[in-house]
Amino acid sequence: MNIYERWETEKELLAFRGSGPDSGTAARILDADMKRYVIASVEDP
Repeated sequence: MNIYERWETEKELLAFRGSGPDSGTAARILDADMKRYVIASVEDP
């Protein structure tokens, strides 16, 4: 399973990430590899 998230601001990302998964969810996670990509801009074609 691949999960992608898109955040409008870094402040919102850090607020969400700071809470982390609850203990029941964390117990079911067998492996995780997180990467952070910084995109300069997004435009319509």
